Amino acid sequence: MITVSNVSVQFGKRVLFNDVNLKFTSGNCYGIIGANGAGKSTFLRTIYGDLDPTTGTIALGPGERLSVLSQDHFKWDAYTVMDTVMMGHTVLWDIMKQREVLYAKEDFTDEDGLKVSELEEKFAELDGWNAESDAAMLLSGLGIKEDKHYTLMGELSGKEKVRVMLAQALYGNPDNLLLDEPTNDLDMETVTWLEEYLSNFEHTVLVVSHDRHFLDSVCTHTVDIDYGKINMFAGNYSFWYESSQLALRQQQNQKAKAEEKKKELEEFIRRFSANVAKSKQTTSRKKMLEKLNVEARDKMGRTPVAVGKKEGAYCVSFESFAYLNLGYQAVRELGPGEIAVVTPEGVRTLVQPGKDMKICTFLWVYYGYPSSSYEGISVEKMRYQCGAKLAERDHVKPDIVAGVPDSGTAHAVGYANRSGIPFSRPFIKYTPTWPRSFMPTIQTQRNLIAKMKLIPVHDLIQDQSLLLIDDSIVRGTQLRETTEFLYQSGAKEVHIRPACPPLLFGCKYLNFSRSSSEMDLITRRVIKEMEQEDRQIDLKNYVDPDTPEYEEMVGRIGRQLNFTTLQFQRLDDMIESVGIGRDKLCTYCWDGAQ
Repeated sequence: MITVSNVSVQFGKRVLFNDVNLKFTSGNCYGIIGANGAGKSTFLRTIYGDLDPTTGTIALGPGERLSVLSQDHFKWDAYTVMDTVMMGHTVLWDIMKQREVLYAKEDFTDEDGLKVSELEEKFAELDGWNAESDAAMLLSGLGIKEDKHYTLMGELSGKEKVRVMLAQALYGNPDNLLLDEPTNDLDMETVTWLEEYLSNFEHTVLVVSHDRHFLDSVCTHTVDIDYGKINMFAGNYSFWYESSQLALRQQQNQKAKAEEKKKELEEFIRRFSANVAKSKQTTSRKKMLEKLNVEARDKMGRTPVAVGKKEGAYCVSFESFAYLNLGYQAVRELGPGEIAVVTPEGVRTLVQPGKDMKICTFLWVYYGYPSSSYEGISVEKMRYQCGAKLAERDHVKPDIVAGVPDSGTAHAVGYANRSGIPFSRPFIKYTPTWPRSFMPTIQTQRNLIAKMKLIPVHDLIQDQSLLLIDDSIVRGTQLRETTEFLYQSGAKEVHIRPACPPLLFGCKYLNFSRSSSEMDLITRRVIKEMEQEDRQIDLKNYVDPDTPEYEEMVGRIGRQLNFTTLQFQRLDDMIESVGIGRDKLCTYCWDGAQ
């Protein structure tokens, strides 16, 4: 592993690259690309210590070894080919030389014996007994025949020296391997051998090469040096290039529908994956694809896509709380219509988010999980504030305030604290049932589940005037049965306070509250009773809480469901409780706003 922290390199007034923060991890091969003069080789020199960075630090993993492909082909002319290769593992080579010196001594002392014992132990740990055979295998793989293994380096041709230098870099299975133009002067057979070797290499590799085919064959990631910045992307060169071109086209065509953009991206991923499967050399590409995950948020951002991060990993979830106990921290949410590639190293946006958002307000009121946050707004906090707003406009004086678990509980706590009326739990939720009562499609099953999941506490109900807060009233069936159940359990009064306005329009965007007909809504059935058959109904009068039509509708609903009193939350109070501008919230189910 190689960690680059806040590194910059500057020559005089020219800044080659600045504020580089990257981590190169084991099992990956990183192809470093950029225009001529961008600083690719300089970046490698900075990593292996040949050049000190202007600022920042570079660190290896504890006890790890770094190996570099040497560009000095004359440095080892006085050494044999075999020795030159083994000198690539400096620790092992040093131990071997120390052993030779001690064994050659004529006056061998006890102290020398202890030293030799230590060296032999280290020698064995580093697999020193197989040192020459391992070096010979590398040389043979790279096209250096056995009859030249003990030839002096100075007697070899330039092309042969290149192969020996490459064997030297690979020798000893280094933890971190830096290769600058490793395919120069290699024939196709040797390049193929190197591709195979690196594709099965289990440690960290950084490679600079102008051979795009080679980068495609071996790299799992692409590191782009451009305009003084160094950015890392998952995927080999072809994936980086094609996805960059795709992102550019989609950014230039902002009028294209998000769904069309998504289809184009999916086709690109499918085509690229198929090419990998057909490739003769697929190991590294398969590694690459295993780390890729394409995520997209809907065009208007009606539902969230939350991104979490921890050391060496990123995750994506609908609910921001889902990954918190797994060590992740919330990073951000994808914007409306945003499409991104998520990898262990980061999140790369392929399609930029749109400017317009209509996130579902019901997330906070009802179906969002209590410990979640959406667009930075806490669900539990919103529900608390929403309940407090209900209390500010209420005039009844019940004995206790309660919430229908789970979503109604936080609303009830906010109401109780603001009104000064005690909060109580006359219902306990039977948790092994469905977490959401709307999940079954058959209404009779939903009614049964709603009845099963609430267990009464009779001592808290008997002879009490209760104010009960639920998230909403859709059909009214479940809440009517709950109210009747309370009366049967000895309640004197049951005041109902839904935490949202009356639902007047069936949701046409999300499936959690869809109905076969808007007449399934109790509001629409009551309005039909109120209106004459031969006139067109103006629903605007039923949206406004200050109209006589609205007041009569609420009164009729309360009487049909046998509530002592019924008072809905106002739309303006609910939006204020969320704390996001109305233009960014979807309120269609309450006011029909598109």
